[in-house]
Amino acid sequence: SGRYLTGDFVGADVIRNEITAQATAAAHIDPNVDTIFEIGGQDSKFISLDGGVVVDFEMNKVCAAGTGSFIEEQAEKLGIRIEEEFGRLSLDADNPGRFGDRCTVFMESDLVAHQQQGLGKRNLVAGLAYSIVHNYLNKVVGDRRIGNKIFFQGGVAWNRGVVAAFEKVTGKPITVPPQHDVTGAIGVALLAMRECRGRGGACFHGFDLAHRLYESTSFNCSGCDNLCEIRKVTFGGERPLFYGARCEKYEIRDEKAADIPDYFAERERVLLDAAADEPQGELDGKRSYAPHGPRRGRVGIPRILHLHEFFPYWREFFRSIGYEVVLSETTNAHIIHQSSEKVATETCFPIKIVHGHVLSLLAEKVDYLFLPSIINMSGRDARMPQSFSCPLVQAIPYILRAILDLDGRWLSWGAPTTITTPASISISPESSGTWESFRYRRITSTSMRWISMTSFRTCTGATGSGY
Repeated sequence: SGRYLTGDFVGADVIRNEITAQATAAAHIDPNVDTIFEIGGQDSKFISLDGGVVVDFEMNKVCAAGTGSFIEEQAEKLGIRIEEEFGRLSLDADNPGRFGDRCTVFMESDLVAHQQQGLGKRNLVAGLAYSIVHNYLNKVVGDRRIGNKIFFQGGVAWNRGVVAAFEKVTGKPITVPPQHDVTGAIGVALLAMRECRGRGGACFHGFDLAHRLYESTSFNCSGCDNLCEIRKVTFGGERPLFYGARCEKYEIRDEKAADIPDYFAERERVLLDAAADEPQGELDGKRSYAPHGPRRGRVGIPRILHLHEFFPYWREFFRSIGYEVVLSETTNAHIIHQSSEKVATETCFPIKIVHGHVLSLLAEKVDYLFLPSIINMSGRDARMPQSFSCPLVQAIPYILRAILDLDGRWLSWGAPTTITTPASISISPESSGTWESFRYRRITSTSMRWISMTSFRTCTGATGSGY
């Protein structure tokens, strides 16, 4: 919502969300209130209180069917004024239309159909009022508890027809508090007043904010796979402000958090065998690992799914048999874009980005691409003897072979070739692993070989199809 950026810009004494602001105002007006219905022009909220403290809340999702903008739009189409005429007509209705509680498209279609059938304006607007109520109760409130002291706040509370519909459907009295359309502002003003009393002064920067000089730049955050574009705003010599992240990483300033080690970053360094002082930018880029001994070729491993989790094993396995290992970079905007262009069907995000990672490795002209079909894995719980991978994870090599046109002829169709790992490379201390049915395919146009590993023999000696 940008409240942290705006608060820092104006010099706010306290920064709170809408839920807290609405609840504070309601509890100030009546300490016994236990339920708040709040419907504004674009969103709606349900708040449950106990002793003036918020114990539960919910907001509407992307649907705007139960908000003030929808009522205003339909009133305009019916040629009536939303201020007084809508409420007055709806209260005079004797047979309100039934428009359901679905999205605006279906509700509007039902409205037009009833209008064509001759339903009068009074019953049309009354039906709209009931639709707003049913939409709110079903989509926002759901199965949450509705108390007995109910406040109706927000601009829609001006509409007497909607208030009456709420009372009719819930069977409970509805209280519309004074200044109900600005209770959010009242609540945050009360919070700021309490904050200033405890501190002894205000931080407000004044009313000449339009003349403040500032500088705005942007950068991409690499803290996770979202890769948010962060806006950095600096006012004079003050500490810079940030906004645009999906999380509140740059907005919340917690000095204590600086002392907490980043265990995810440490885990990443261990997986990649990186130095403790290696910059994050180098960790995120493509990485190459030289072979142990004479170089026999280059193997590309995408930074995806199980291959990332078990990368230390595969890295040392291929290096030990004389191959340079090339690891794709972390997921970025370019990989996401390439994946979106190549994906043939709608899947989850981790499966989508596999396409971009493989294309990135193909651009490196690696000699081999390691992409096994992982059917199942050893179970960690004796009560669960079978541990299968997702069907899409199992099918990744075959999906990419078709989508990326990795055509050519299969080689070594005779007796399965067996590769045994050196004694120093093992999954567990007991023994080394053994590969069976090692097969690959050549891409004649690029001299690219496609590797598929099947029927992996686990460390315990049991033969299965783990990899």
